[in-house]
Amino acid sequence: FENGTTGWSTWNSAGTVANGHNSSANAGRVGANSSLEQTITGLRSNQTYVLRAWLRVETAGETVFAGVKNYGGTEQSRTVTASTWQQVSITFTTGATS
Repeated sequence: FENGTTGWSTWNSAGTVANGHNSSANAGRVGANSSLEQTITGLRSNQTYVLRAWLRVETAGETVFAGVKNYGGTEQSRTVTASTWQQVSITFTTGATS
C-alpha cells in the first residue's frame, strides 16, 4: 500500500494507514462491512501461486481475512483475530483457463 489504494477496489471505509507490518510501510485498513480487493492479471493456467499477507486486528477478538477467488478453483481465505501481526499464506493452483 505504498501508493495508497491505487490499483485496489475499496468498499465503505477501507483505506490505508501508516505503520504497517514493516514499520516504514503503509497498511490497508478495513472496518466493519468494508473491504479492499485487487484483481491480479497475467496468471498462467495450471500454475501454483502463493498469496502471503500480514494481518492483524485493532482489538483482539475482531476478525480480518485475506483470500483468493476467481482463479479457476474454490474460493479460499485465512482469518486472523490477533492484535499482533500474523502472516497468512494461501497456496492455490489456477485452472486450465485462468
